[in-house]
Amino acid sequence: MALEAVQAQAGHATIESTRIYLHLADDWLASQYRKAAEAIDAQSSPPTRSAGVSGASHCCCPPGSTSPRVLRS
Repeated sequence: MALEAVQAQAGHATIESTRIYLHLADDWLASQYRKAAEAIDAQSSPPTRSAGVSGASHCCCPPGSTSPRVLRS
């Protein structure tokens, strides 16, 4: 889309105003992308081992469960 068309749709008096707003929009979009990527990374982290379970090689709670399932090696 032409910058002039964006200017007309936004109702900006000058093309410079449109350029400023588009630059801010790019910064906002980049920050939203980084936040989403961090949230996805946090969700895909491997589960941590429970300190209260001895001799367990891995401890995790199945979805909807209230007690951990311990896998022993």
